[in-house]
Amino acid sequence: DSLDQSYTRSFVFPYDSSSSRSEPATLKVELIDAPLINSDHTSVGLQSWASSIFFAERMCANPSTFFSTSRDLEKMRPFRVLEIGAGTGMLSITTAKILCDSVSKPIIVATDYHPDVLENLQRNVYANFSSPSSGDDDELPVAVHKLDWETPEFDTKPFNEPFDIILGADVVYHPSHAQLIR
Repeated sequence: DSLDQSYTRSFVFPYDSSSSRSEPATLKVELIDAPLINSDHTSVGLQSWASSIFFAERMCANPSTFFSTSRDLEKMRPFRVLEIGAGTGMLSITTAKILCDSVSKPIIVATDYHPDVLENLQRNVYANFSSPSSGDDDELPVAVHKLDWETPEFDTKPFNEPFDIILGADVVYHPSHAQLIR
């Protein structure tokens, strides 16, 4: 099993928490990267790619550019975030950590297609927020779901309501992907 040879990477980003702390804040994300499956080119999401790391770093440096929390407080529903092609979940996990102090609990959905990638993505959510033995995935700030861009199911939860923001990094590696995303 390719997930047995995985390794954990720790990322610590400078974080603008907009608080009056005397020392700079940081935000830490731990991701489990698994070896790519040589016989399956669609397993690329088993590893963290530079674009998601740089994107997460930018989100941490200036969260208000990406998430307007004052707007969330005026809404009658939670702020909804969708990450497409989440892979290891860097953007969803970072988003959850940025928004953890917001008054209303956001809904953050991390999606991918490949079964091994989804399994590893769930492990990364557990690694950052809980343990697999806790048994209550509903309490985790990031929900993991399969999303097939060719045949999306928009009539089932959590895809049956609009998202406030859609995040994606390095998700187009075939010309047809751009059309499917649109």
